[in-house]
Amino acid sequence: MKYILDYFLKYVAVNTKSDPLSPRTPSTEGQIELARMVKRDMEVIGFDDIFFDERRGYLYGKIAANTKSPGLSIGFIAHLDTSFEESAINVKPKVITYTGGSIVINNERGMIIDPSENPDLEGKKGKTVIHASGDTLLGADDKAGLAEIISACRYIREHNEIEHGDVYVAFTPDEEIGKGTAYFNLEYFKPDFAFTVDGSEAPYYEDENFNAVNGYAEFIGFNTHPGSAYRKMINSVRASSLFISEVEDAFSPECTKDREGFIHFDKVEGDVNRTRVDFIIRDFESGGIERFKKVLESCKGKVQARFPKVRTELVFKESYRNMKEIISRKPLIEEVVRRAYGMSSLELKKNPIRGGTDGARLSFMGLAAPNLFTGGYNFHSKYEFAVLEEMETAAALIVNIIRESKD
Repeated sequence: MKYILDYFLKYVAVNTKSDPLSPRTPSTEGQIELARMVKRDMEVIGFDDIFFDERRGYLYGKIAANTKSPGLSIGFIAHLDTSFEESAINVKPKVITYTGGSIVINNERGMIIDPSENPDLEGKKGKTVIHASGDTLLGADDKAGLAEIISACRYIREHNEIEHGDVYVAFTPDEEIGKGTAYFNLEYFKPDFAFTVDGSEAPYYEDENFNAVNGYAEFIGFNTHPGSAYRKMINSVRASSLFISEVEDAFSPECTKDREGFIHFDKVEGDVNRTRVDFIIRDFESGGIERFKKVLESCKGKVQARFPKVRTELVFKESYRNMKEIISRKPLIEEVVRRAYGMSSLELKKNPIRGGTDGARLSFMGLAAPNLFTGGYNFHSKYEFAVLEEMETAAALIVNIIRESKD
C-alpha cells in the first residue's frame, strides 16, 4: 500500500486546526475542505454509498458486503481536525530515512528530536520518518489514521477476492476540542462495532481509557482599599491558593504515570472579590474518581476553616467514562482483533489511554469503538513525526480486520 504516503502528504497540507472558541461545528472551514477532498478519494475508490453532512462536517461511507452470508459489519473512524495548540498553516512535511541519532527538525532554530528524550526512536533505524519543518505540527494526529483507513479501503476494492461484510467509515470534525461525537449520525453509521484509528505507537491496541470529571472551585470574597482593609477584606485569591496547595504533589499529572490517576489544576482566574480554579480529574477506576472528589471536598473544608467568611462552591461534571465498561461485554471484538493481529504477524499489546477518545463517548452511545495504533508520535507538537512502515502496518491490520468480518 505504497499510496498511503501520497494520501498522507495530501491531507496534512490542509489546515484543519480546530478552534475551541468557535460556536460552530465544524469550528473551522479547513475541516470542510479536507472532508471534500477525502470524499473525492472515496468516489474514485468506489464506495457503494457516501453521505456527507456538509453543514456539520461529518463524512460517512460504506462498502457493501461481497459475501452471500451477512457476516459482521465493522466500522473505522478518524478525525479531520488537528490540535489547536500548534499552528497547522502551510505544513511542510519532510520524508527521510532515519539513520540513527538525533533528527534535525529545524537547523536554524536548533530543533531536534533527541533519542535520549524520545525513546520511541529506538528501533526505527532504517525506517522512513516523516516530520514537519519546525514551524507547525505535522498532523499525524489524526491524518495518519485517515490515510490508513482510505488506503485499506482502496486495497479491498482493488482485491475483490477478499471476502468481507459491510465496511463503514466515518471522518469527524472537532475531536481535539471534545466535540467529535456531538452530531455523529448513528442512524447511518451502524456497524456491529467500530475502531477509532487514532493511537500512536505500533502495535498497541487500546480498549481502556480514563474516566473523566471536569470541574471548578469558586471563591467569593470582599475587596476594599488595602490601606483600610483591617478586619474588612476577604481575599478570595488567598483562599484559592490554599485550596490548590492542600492537594498532594503525588496527585498531580507530573508525578503520575501508567495506571495512576490525577487531579490537574489547569486554570486560575480572578481577583480579591472572586477567584475561580478550574480542574480536571482522571482515573481508570470509578472508585479513584470518587476518591479524588473527596480529596477536593476536604480541601474545600480546610479553606472554609481558615477563611470562614469566604463563600465557596465546588462543582463536578462528568465528561466521559472508561470504554472498558462497554467493550468488556463484547468479547467478539477482541477475538476479531487477536485473529487480525495474528494474520499481520503482530504481537497484541494493550496500552491504557491516559486520556479520552471519541471511541469512549461512542461506546456509551451504543457503538463499542476501541482504538488502533497509527504509527504517529509526539502528537500536538512541532516535534511530531510518523513512521511510514508503521502506517503501512496499521493499514494492513485494518485490511485483516475487514477479512475477519466475512464470518
